[in-house]
Amino acid sequence: MPWSDKGHVISYAVSRWGRHTDGNMKRVYADAYTDIDSLGDFLTKAELDNRPIVGWNVCFDVAWLIAMGYEEQVKRIKWLDGMIIWRMLERYPESDKAAAHRKRYGLKDAVAGFMADRAGYDDDVTFEINQTPDPDLLDYNKQDAQFTLAIASRLFSRLLRENPRGAHLALLTCSSIPEVAGHYVRGLHVDTEYGLQLRESLTNQLDDLLARLESVGITSDVLASPTKLRNELYEARGLPVKGRTPKGEPSTDKAALHALADLDPDVATIKTYRELGNLRTKFVDNVLESAQYNGGTTHPTMNLCSTYTGRATFSSSVGKGKAKVQTGFAIHQMKRAKEYRRMITAPPGHTIIEWDAAGQEYRWMAIVSGDATMLQLCEPGEDPHAYMAGEMSTMTYEYVLDNKDDDPEASSARTAGKVGNLSCQYRIGKESLLRTARVQYGLDWTMADSTRVYNTYHKTYPGVRKYWNKQIRLCRSKGYVETLAGRRVLFKPDQWRKQQWMYESAAVNFPVQGIGADQKYLAIAVLKSVLKKYNGHFYFELHDGIYAVFPDAVAEKAARAGKFVLDRMPYQRAWGFTPPIPLPFDIKLGKNWGDMKELRV
Repeated sequence: MPWSDKGHVISYAVSRWGRHTDGNMKRVYADAYTDIDSLGDFLTKAELDNRPIVGWNVCFDVAWLIAMGYEEQVKRIKWLDGMIIWRMLERYPESDKAAAHRKRYGLKDAVAGFMADRAGYDDDVTFEINQTPDPDLLDYNKQDAQFTLAIASRLFSRLLRENPRGAHLALLTCSSIPEVAGHYVRGLHVDTEYGLQLRESLTNQLDDLLARLESVGITSDVLASPTKLRNELYEARGLPVKGRTPKGEPSTDKAALHALADLDPDVATIKTYRELGNLRTKFVDNVLESAQYNGGTTHPTMNLCSTYTGRATFSSSVGKGKAKVQTGFAIHQMKRAKEYRRMITAPPGHTIIEWDAAGQEYRWMAIVSGDATMLQLCEPGEDPHAYMAGEMSTMTYEYVLDNKDDDPEASSARTAGKVGNLSCQYRIGKESLLRTARVQYGLDWTMADSTRVYNTYHKTYPGVRKYWNKQIRLCRSKGYVETLAGRRVLFKPDQWRKQQWMYESAAVNFPVQGIGADQKYLAIAVLKSVLKKYNGHFYFELHDGIYAVFPDAVAEKAARAGKFVLDRMPYQRAWGFTPPIPLPFDIKLGKNWGDMKELRV
């Protein structure tokens, strides 16, 4: 398995965790292990003593152990991740910052922040693969383990004092580590033959589009250069500016091209060319390249709690520059188009199962806002998108509900209702709503359409705006906002004036988006029994869905069993909260990701 190497020596810190009167974790020992047999002894000791193993970004280490044959054992052990604890304790909205300037949660950052006198302990260490462990590298690994345990203990004690529910949520999140680590190791199977055919088809389409553009003087050099494209659009063609970059230059981004496409048919071709080229690179070329490197599988690496809402992202490469290796692809950005998803298949003799949280964000907005209409539309048999379609068109709710699959007009109206429901709950403005409808959903809306949907939404759900105002006031007074499960995001008072709209939006959005992440980690925890009983494996997760693979012979039974436990998740026991409405999951099955079919229960 081609992982980025940490050397032969791997370190672990072990502690006994409990809710003690002083809130501390009792330190047992921290040490480094240099051979496989001693690691096995170490895992056995942790299991027999019921002691959690503490690490930092520990999914990597657990994946390494699984690759070495310890999967069943690591699944029986409790794991605790110092990085997850820190993120649960100190997280800020940072969407206004470039990735390089956001808060970092690595172990070296933690040592610099909490043990400043030990910062730079790795300065003179050479990370090379040798037949015998280097004494300096061994000492470095021992320090890694010691610092991990010391800092994780300190952070967890703080979390217990400041946010006990957050501490419990951190433990629940950490319980998903063995399943996520297994996903690291196994990866996703790729139909390379289909992928090559898709690449050829896309390349032919791109060649045709480029030939059309070259016939009007727009070359590949112009398309590859934002400056040259800007000159072509705004100077040579005299098109109106439809957006600006952070530096104030006329924009050539996706939203700007969408707006200009109505004014110039060549811009529509440019938009299609760039979109298609981006899709080929990210979701075909990268998948095929990673599959070639990994011997038939792609390994998008799931990063737990990597966004401030708690949701995961996926890494797709290791190394930088010439040393960069494509190991996976950006699965968290994957489009819904079937032709791209068909590349990801089940392992031979297996079926992919998706459990999708039905209307997840709409349902959580209904709960946190308490809007009576939204809550009613979450009851079985109702369809909130069809309801919105009825509210903003001449068709009735009942007609749209009954004819959404057969009448194109009813289907189109329901799509408009869906865009309104999923966008307007996040304090989006009319212009931004128009851009979302056009760019993300490909709808040919005008500003009049956007205004109608916006006004209808807020007339239909008055409780949403009341919720916004309440959340902003609450966040200003407390300095943080939290989910129903206890996940918090903190706000710096001196930033409110500078970034008021961003902070207010985070105060409104976080409780809904964050609880979706909390629900995902709880779902992985309750699915463990189903995975074990039916010999299945966690495959990946995306948006509202959790994907697993099971042997073909038991796939339908496993799918139904998974839905049974997910529809009855222990929210009260896990979070101290009982949902006032159903929170059901839908099921799909398939041999590949693109052609999955719904299984009705």
